[in-house]
Amino acid sequence: MEFLALLLLAAVIWFVAWFRRKAARKPQPRKRLRSAPSGKVAAVRTTAGGTTAEGSQIPASFPVQAKQYFFSRSEGQFYETLLEALQGGPYIAFPNVRLNDLMMIKASGGERQAVLGRLRDKHVDFLIVARAQYRPVLGIELDGASHENDQQQYRDAVKDTLFASARLPLLRLDARRLYRPAELSKLLKSALT
Repeated sequence: MEFLALLLLAAVIWFVAWFRRKAARKPQPRKRLRSAPSGKVAAVRTTAGGTTAEGSQIPASFPVQAKQYFFSRSEGQFYETLLEALQGGPYIAFPNVRLNDLMMIKASGGERQAVLGRLRDKHVDFLIVARAQYRPVLGIELDGASHENDQQQYRDAVKDTLFASARLPLLRLDARRLYRPAELSKLLKSALT
């Protein structure tokens, strides 16, 4: 009889513990954004060093700092020229676009992971997009002196194959040259036809 009472007590304790764990794992409803008095949306934020709604700890800081320059000097000069060459036309340019954001992987399983590995941490220097639909139409790579070594040439070949597979033209230009807007406009027209 004592044994049955202990067994029943153990079962009740196990059930209560199981129920509490299940309730703790139950996803909490997401907080909705509140409207500020001005009518603008006020975001719900978690302060640094705090805890998120899911219980994850957020460090007070990360060992990072903003880069002093977004572009190299040659990339900045080229981007200014590119914007001038595209001004008033049907295209716009975006700098430093991650290939993972640009390309959709059609494979699944292990093949998907292999392609994802090829896309990860790669970007195209500039992406030309049709203004009306925001449809990518051309990638531009500026190849400097670093593109002469074997490792970079391998990466370039991978990128060339990715763009060809996506049926998206990739224009490679010498980063050591200075381009004029009219000259660049002709190169773009040629690559887009």
